[in-house]
Amino acid sequence: MSNSKHPKKKVSDIVRKLLDVGDISIKDAAQYLNYTEQSFRNKLSRDSFSLRDLLFCVMFAVHLP
Repeated sequence: MSNSKHPKKKVSDIVRKLLDVGDISIKDAAQYLNYTEQSFRNKLSRDSFSLRDLLFCVMFAVHLP
């Protein structure tokens, strides 16, 4: 096994990247996932996304024009 010096990527990093690439605001993503904006921000800061949340973020980012 190799010891990598790179930090582990968090789910919240992936979600932030999806939002950035799709030019999606946190507010819009929260509404799409049926969360309050504050709740969604808490999920980002705590890295507490479920697989469902992640899949919905991917779907939301991909299906926007």
